[in-house]
Amino acid sequence: MSRFLFRTCMMAGALILPVFTEFVYALVGKNIKTIYRASNFGITGLIILTIYTNLYAYDGGPFLAFNYWPIIGITSFIQILLYGINVFFSHRELLKVSISGNHHLKQQAKIIIIGTSLGYIGAASNFLLWFRIPFPPVLNVLIPIYVISVAYAITKHKLMDISVVISRAVAEALTLIFLGTGYLGLVWIYRSFISAQIGLPFLAMTILYGILVGQTHPRIRFFLQTTSDKLFLRGKYDYYKELAEVSSRLSKSLTLDNILDTLHKTFYEIIEVSKPRIYLPADFERPEVRPLLEIKELGFRGTDLVLPCRLEGKPVALIVLGPKLSEDPYTDEDLKLLKSLANQAAVALDRQRIYEEMLKNQKQLIQADKLSSMGRVAAGLAHEIKNPLAAVKGMIQTLDADSQDEEFMNDFRSVVPKEIERLNNLADNLTKLGKSTDLKFQPVKVNDVIEKALKLFGKQCQNQGIRVVSELAPASEITGDPEQLAQVFINLILNALQAMPNGGTLEIKSQKSKVKNNESIIIEITDTGHGIPQSDLKNIFEPFFSTKKEGSGLGLAVIYKIIKDHGGEIEVESEVNKGTRFRVALPSSN
Repeated sequence: MSRFLFRTCMMAGALILPVFTEFVYALVGKNIKTIYRASNFGITGLIILTIYTNLYAYDGGPFLAFNYWPIIGITSFIQILLYGINVFFSHRELLKVSISGNHHLKQQAKIIIIGTSLGYIGAASNFLLWFRIPFPPVLNVLIPIYVISVAYAITKHKLMDISVVISRAVAEALTLIFLGTGYLGLVWIYRSFISAQIGLPFLAMTILYGILVGQTHPRIRFFLQTTSDKLFLRGKYDYYKELAEVSSRLSKSLTLDNILDTLHKTFYEIIEVSKPRIYLPADFERPEVRPLLEIKELGFRGTDLVLPCRLEGKPVALIVLGPKLSEDPYTDEDLKLLKSLANQAAVALDRQRIYEEMLKNQKQLIQADKLSSMGRVAAGLAHEIKNPLAAVKGMIQTLDADSQDEEFMNDFRSVVPKEIERLNNLADNLTKLGKSTDLKFQPVKVNDVIEKALKLFGKQCQNQGIRVVSELAPASEITGDPEQLAQVFINLILNALQAMPNGGTLEIKSQKSKVKNNESIIIEITDTGHGIPQSDLKNIFEPFFSTKKEGSGLGLAVIYKIIKDHGGEIEVESEVNKGTRFRVALPSSN
């Protein structure tokens, strides 16, 4: 009986090693590589499997004051090595955190280091008896200090939310039961149908199963813990879920008000803290803020929790949270999620700063472009007004002297009305550009409008030797103002004819297509004329810009406005000495 009880206790001693290492790495926020986890649990499983065999220990009989104490075997020697490896790596991580971690985690790590160091020293004193060294294990009295230190860390220094501890413990236990049952099933099948001896195939099976445990253990535990949290800790689960989702909402915010509003709602409504404060770069020179900028990592300053929001080592913002209104402590889960939130807030605030600078630069460019356009319009307007006025002025000045000259009077009667009409047309076109046109929308068959426009220029095309090619799609109907649309196509056809004084080809096509996911009618008017230089293409729709010697430069500007008033688009392609193509897209009424 003593033999059975002793070896069963050794099973718990072997299992605590990888579990403690998992606990420490979870506490400090680090992940264990899969290969190391698989090796740790795999070797532990192999040790546990051999505990009741001579591979683990030989029966040694009575020793010192004990009725039964075994002699060390090969796998128990491996257990001692594994014991040292786990203690070394877990305490190395605790030491790192106790030196460079945040204040809250430092206190936790120091207490656990003291407790576990004393506890493991006490447990290690048992190993001397394994080697038949007659030193009684009196240091076992130190083992309870480990349990007491962890309990103290939980209650005094808020090591963890106890509900989370229970949740994780239950999930871990269920995971071990599930995986352990699977292993026992494999052992039963092996011993029943393959061999009752522990040989190389059995060891290979054990190692492979250990690797499987290392691969699946965290996923199974996470699934079981999440499920149990949803069932038994619904409020806590929803709280962490909401807090995690805040980062997603922050990433979608582009304005400072939205970012700050999201953060304030998080602190007031989800975490429910007192006195949440968010300091931006404009606040960094304030006396109460300046000392806080020295804090590089999340940590406590008295009762306040300080969250530095930094990018590339530079502070973007500073968040200071008072204690929770519920007087509950900030748990490890809180701190991990808040640290992630601070990082996401830093990214969002920096992106917002870049966005604001981009908008500011864009506004400056638009303003500069407006001023430049106004300058060109003013210069063009002055030029267009100055020419007819100069002609009229010159004639009026010589009117008295040449009033009896019949030829002069004929010129006067011809030129003055013509120049006045030119000024009148100029004023009329400017009015069309400046005012919103009262469009009379109705169903319009685009083909009819185009064909009527072509008839107006039939004689001119014949005289100039221009071949007209017309390919119009049937049933091309839109909703628009037929008179305004007629002006568009008349002006575009006239421009094309003026670009081919020595003949060429005028091609007009219409077809149905999709523009920006909307059904549209596309009309293309192409000529083989002298073309437009690439440097001028970007300006041709601006008022008073013209590539012709004679022309107000308002025709294409008026066309552009009419097309836009109809919800359409107009584009131009051109190559010098090869021709020009205007492409008009108008929303279909179908």
